Amino acid sequence: MEKWFICNNDIVDGPFTREQVEKLVKDNRYPTDVLVWGKALNVWKPYSWWLDHYDSILAEAAKATDPRKWHFAFRGESQGPLNKKDLVEELKKLKGDANDALIWTKGMTNWAPIFEFHDIMDNVGVNRRNFPRAPVSGKIVLHHGDQYIVGELSSISEGGFGARNFAYDLAPGLNLKLEIISDEIGGTIHTSAQVRYLDSETVGFKFTQINREAQSQIISYVKEKSFEMLSKLKVAA
Repeated sequence: MEKWFICNNDIVDGPFTREQVEKLVKDNRYPTDVLVWGKALNVWKPYSWWLDHYDSILAEAAKATDPRKWHFAFRGESQGPLNKKDLVEELKKLKGDANDALIWTKGMTNWAPIFEFHDIMDNVGVNRRNFPRAPVSGKIVLHHGDQYIVGELSSISEGGFGARNFAYDLAPGLNLKLEIISDEIGGTIHTSAQVRYLDSETVGFKFTQINREAQSQIISYVKEKSFEMLSKLKVAA
């Protein structure tokens, strides 16, 4: 069953079934020009458009073999759509200039800098000194309404983190309260973050609220991990 999200005044809510979305609008919980998005759509669409094209949206999604497409922009020019593998290969051609690339994929309301996409950064080889982050193990517990959603923490920086293995539908733009639970960074951090992008493997989050102590914990961990990885490289050389 397709799940849908609603965006009203930059606040994202969901997931909902089609029937729930229609009832929310009918009951005046949301205006008729509210935006709707689901994995079958490339961008957020007005409710009336979504309702009129619902059957064709599902038909197109059923035919798509690779619904997740990516675009990148560099020096005022954009390229795409590309699958993730081709995106990485094109960004590698930029070499050091890849740091300045912007990335967009369906569901995102705006282009975002490459450093928000931890897995893409690693595959492209973006300069870690500019955007320090590190692999990390642990759990993410998201709070959405009265639900608790658990995922696996994979990487972290002072600006956000990457995670995977969520048995739950998320949407770009969704703001969530959460706990990061990891012995590697000193236990449990209570914070808030926004879903910036997602694909079949990874969800990228950007911190929207984090206290100074927690941020210091993360910075210290990333520095320590970076030093450890650098030492291993020197030994191997």
